[in-house]
Amino acid sequence: MEKNNSQIAIVVSEFYPELSELLVDDCVNQLLRSGIKKNSISIYKVSGVFEIPGVVSLVSKHHSLDAIITLGVVIKGETPHFDFISASCSDSISQLTIENEFPITFGVLTTNTYKQALKRAQEKGMDIANTTILSINTYKHIKSK
Repeated sequence: MEKNNSQIAIVVSEFYPELSELLVDDCVNQLLRSGIKKNSISIYKVSGVFEIPGVVSLVSKHHSLDAIITLGVVIKGETPHFDFISASCSDSISQLTIENEFPITFGVLTTNTYKQALKRAQEKGMDIANTTILSINTYKHIKSK
């Protein structure tokens, strides 16, 4: 595999550390398999998904990046907290994606149960990595025209 010099930051929520670890490991392994260099991947940990957009904003202002990947898990509970946190995070990431000239990939899982979250965490990291690489290539193609 040809090495890729793309600089990628991963901002990950640690609220469900065992699920976050699955997502990060799967994502990083796929990035490496795709030719991204290990020293081109930076990981920033936050306590919960609500904190992800703030760190994404800060990282985007202080580092020259080709992409940011957001990872985390929100599981529905008995209160409307899930709805507020999920909407706030996704809306903020969406806005940051529009404001920046590089892709910000949304890899925050929103599930109804822990069992669903575990299943998705075991399979989504690779998908998020592939989406990010495709997006980097698309952005580079557009900028080269």
